[in-house]
Amino acid sequence: MKCTKLLIGLFAGLLFAIMPNTVSAQEFEATFQLRIHNKYDNTDTTEVAYCTLVSSVAKGRDIIRTIQKNQSSGLNDYDDKKVKALERLIKETFKRKKSRKTGEVTYPAVIPGMAVVYITTDFDAYKMFEVVNGKTYYSDTVNVMRIPATEKTKKRKRKKYDEVSVIDFNDGFERFKVKAYIPKRLAKDDSRLIFQIYAVDCVSDDTVAYLSPKVFEGEDYHKLQIKRKGYDYAKNDPLAIGYDSTQVLKAGEEQTIETVVIYKKPDKKRKYRGPYTYSLEDYHHSYYKKDNPGTCLRIQPLKFLDFSVAEAPLALDRSEFYEEPEMGVDSVKQNLDFKFKVGKAELEEDSTYAGKFYDLNEELRQVEDLLGAELFVSNSPEGGMAINGPLAQKRAATAASMIHMPRGRKMNTGSHVFTWEETANELELQAKKEENTAKQEAATAIRDALSKCSSKDKDYRERDKAIQALPMYEEIILPEMVNERKMTFTYRSLREHVKTPDEALTAYMQNKKKPLSWGDYYNVFDKLIERFEINKDKKDSLEIEELTRNIYNRLVKMEDNLMIKIAPYVINQMAVVQNRIDPDTTILKAVINDTMSVNYDMLLDFNTQTKIRLNRPEFILNQAVAFFKLQEIKRAKQMLQMLKQDINTYNDEVKEGVQRLEHFVNFKEQLPNKNRTDEQERDFKAAQEFIENSGIDNRAILYTELPEELGKEDEAEYWVDLMDDGKPTKWYLKGILWSKKTDRQADLELDDADMDTFGEVDLKRMGHYLGYFQHAFDMEAQRGKNDLMRYYFNEGHVIDEIRKTYPYKNAFVPVYRKIFDLRKEIDDEEVADAIDKLEAKGYNLEELGFAALLKKVQNQAEATTPTEKNTEAE
Repeated sequence: MKCTKLLIGLFAGLLFAIMPNTVSAQEFEATFQLRIHNKYDNTDTTEVAYCTLVSSVAKGRDIIRTIQKNQSSGLNDYDDKKVKALERLIKETFKRKKSRKTGEVTYPAVIPGMAVVYITTDFDAYKMFEVVNGKTYYSDTVNVMRIPATEKTKKRKRKKYDEVSVIDFNDGFERFKVKAYIPKRLAKDDSRLIFQIYAVDCVSDDTVAYLSPKVFEGEDYHKLQIKRKGYDYAKNDPLAIGYDSTQVLKAGEEQTIETVVIYKKPDKKRKYRGPYTYSLEDYHHSYYKKDNPGTCLRIQPLKFLDFSVAEAPLALDRSEFYEEPEMGVDSVKQNLDFKFKVGKAELEEDSTYAGKFYDLNEELRQVEDLLGAELFVSNSPEGGMAINGPLAQKRAATAASMIHMPRGRKMNTGSHVFTWEETANELELQAKKEENTAKQEAATAIRDALSKCSSKDKDYRERDKAIQALPMYEEIILPEMVNERKMTFTYRSLREHVKTPDEALTAYMQNKKKPLSWGDYYNVFDKLIERFEINKDKKDSLEIEELTRNIYNRLVKMEDNLMIKIAPYVINQMAVVQNRIDPDTTILKAVINDTMSVNYDMLLDFNTQTKIRLNRPEFILNQAVAFFKLQEIKRAKQMLQMLKQDINTYNDEVKEGVQRLEHFVNFKEQLPNKNRTDEQERDFKAAQEFIENSGIDNRAILYTELPEELGKEDEAEYWVDLMDDGKPTKWYLKGILWSKKTDRQADLELDDADMDTFGEVDLKRMGHYLGYFQHAFDMEAQRGKNDLMRYYFNEGHVIDEIRKTYPYKNAFVPVYRKIFDLRKEIDDEEVADAIDKLEAKGYNLEELGFAALLKKVQNQAEATTPTEKNTEAE
C-alpha cells in the first residue's frame, strides 16, 4: 500500500513539474511587422516583403547567414552568383510568400522558440523575430539607403521634367544645361523669366561660385522695360547682362525654355553640378518660383567614337624589318625589373614579383636546347666600391635563388659597380649618338669635379658630394645613374634548323609562348596578314593582335631592343592595338623624339654604325591619335603640326590619316562653340560630314549622343538598329534612346514559365531601357570589363527623374534580361524597316559606302521563308 501511495505521489509530482511547459508550448496567433527607414531622405514607410516562419531560432540564423553571405554592398557591386543564390533562397525557403503592404504578416499557430525571418524584395535589408511566450505582436524597423521612386501618373502620361544635364568635353569647362517648363496658365507676354545658377562641388557639396543670371522676356515686357529704364536697357537694368532674345515668352503657350551656362572649373579633375532657381515675374512681383538641384551626371558625347580611321599601320617591309633565320645560337637578354631594399640584398615587398619570376621560369621551361644563362647585377657609383661591390654580389645571389634552371643547365652570376669615370664615358657616347651638347657638358663637368677630389675609395663621400652639386645633376646625371642600377638576365639556346614560313606559323600556333627567332616572327606576321587579306576573317585579325602583344611583351623586357630589326614595326602595331582599347603614349615614346625632324635616323651603335629611323610619320600620327583620345588636344595638335610641314612627302595613308584626325579635332573644338566664324562653321560642317560617313557606328553615336545639337533625334534609332548586334555599344545606345521614351513602352507579357521564375512582376512598371543596358553590361562582362556599367551610373542622358522612377536594382537583373529578350524579338523585325525609313528620308546608303550592310540585311530577310513569315503574322 505504501509503495502504491509512493508511486502515485511521484506521478503527481512529475505531472505538476511538466504542466507549466505544456501550457507554455500551446499554439497561439501572432502578428509581425517590418517597417522601413530610408536614410537617403529620412522617411519611414512599410512595404511588401518576403517572410517565412521557421521552427527554431537556429534555423533563422542559418537563413540570415545565407543572406549576409550573398548581399551586395551596392549597385556597383553586382554579382550574378549572389543574386541567383538569393533568388534560390526566396524560391525554396521563403516559398515566395510575402507580407501585406503594411509589412505585416499573421501566423495563426506559433509556439515559443520559433522564428520569423523577413527580407526586403530589393534584398537590401533583413530581420529575424524570435517568438516568445505570451507576446502576440512584434514590430521593428530596418535601415536602407534608397533613391525614392517617383509615383507615376495615371495612364502613364509623360511627365514634364525640368531636365538638366552637364555636357562634358573634358576641356576644363562645365556646361550646365538648364531648363524650365512653363505651362499655359503661367506664360504671359508681359512676364520675365530669370534663371539664377550656381556651381556646387559634387564631392564636398560646397557652393564654389555664383554665375551670371540668364533672362528671357515676353515681347510686351521687354518693350515696356526699355521705357522704364530710360531707353537705356543695357545700362540701367541690372539683369540686362543676362538677357537672351533668342527665346520669347508668349501668352497662352506651353513652353520649354532652355539654355547652357558655361562655367570654368577651378580644378579640372573635379566634377561640379549647376543647381538653379528660376522665377517668373511681371512688372510688380514674382508670381512663380521653382528650384532645381542640378545633377552630377554627365553627357560625354564623344566617348564611343571610333578613331581607327585616322590611324596609320606601318607596312611590313621585308627590306627593313626582316632578319634571316639561320642556324646558330640565339641569345635573349632582358632587364629584370626588381627593386631591393635600400642597402640590403632583400627584395622589396611587391605582390607582382612572384608572378614575374613564374613567367621567367615558364619561359625557360619552354626553350628547346637551352645552353645556359647569366644573371648580372650592376650598381651606380655613389657610395663607394667597398660597400657597393659585396652588396651587388649578394643581390645577384638572391635573384638567382628565385630562377630555376632546367636540370643540367648552369646559370652564372656576375656584378659590376660603375665608377664616376664610366658614367662620364657613357654620357659622352650618348652625346655623340644624339648630338646632345648638354650630355657632353655633363660628362666634362663630372671629370672636372673628379680631378679636384681624392681618388681613394674611402673618400667616396667627397666625390659624391661634388658631383651632386653640379647644376645638371638632377636633369642629366641622376637619370643615367638610375639606368646603371639594373639587373639583366641572358639565356642562350641552340638553333639547329631554319624554319620555312609555314613551319614558323605552325610552330607558333602550336605553342604561342615558345620563343622563336626574330626572322621566324616576321614570317608569322607575314603569313597571318596574308591570310587575313584573303579571308577577311575576324579570327585572323585577333591572332595578329595576340601575336603583336606576345612579341611586344618580349621586346620590352630586353635591353637594346631597338637593335632588333622588327622592333619598330611591332611597337607601332602595339600602339594601334592599344589606341582602340586604352591609349598609352609611352609605347611609341622610344621611337619618337619631338625635338628632331620627321624620319630622323639615330645612331644606335657607334662601332657598327647601326641606326634606327625615329619619327616615322606613322609613329607621330598614331601618337597624335593617342593624345587626342586621352583629351590632350594641345599635344595632339603639336604632333599634327610636325607632320604638316612635309605632308606631301608621305604616303597616301598618312596624308588621309592627318586630314581625318584634323576633322576629329575640329569637330571636338567647334562643337561647344556657338559663335563660330564662317571659316569655323565650314570646318565644323566638313568634320561632321566626315565623321557621319566614316561608318554606321560613328553616325549612330553622333545622332544618339548629340540629338539636339545635330537635329537628328528622329533618325538616331534607325542608325543604331543597323549596328552590329555583337557590339555592346549598340545596346548601350539603345538604352539611352529608350530611357527617353518610357511613356511609349510596348506591353510585354510573361508566359507561365516566366511567371514561375520571376513571380508576379509587372513589366509595365519597369523601365524597358534597363533591359538594353543590362545586355550591354553582360556582353562586356564576358570580356572581363565593366566600363559600360561605370558609364551608366554617370550617364547624363538618363536623367535623375527617370532613374528615380525606374531605379536599377540588382534583384531585378534576371527580369531585365528577360525584358531584353522580349524587346529583341520586336527589334529584329524593325531592322529592315529602318533601311526603308532612312531611304525615305533621302539617304542613298549604297553611295554612302554602306553596301555591305544592305546586303547583310537583305540576306537576313531572305533567310526567313514565306511560311515562317505567315506563321509570324498569325
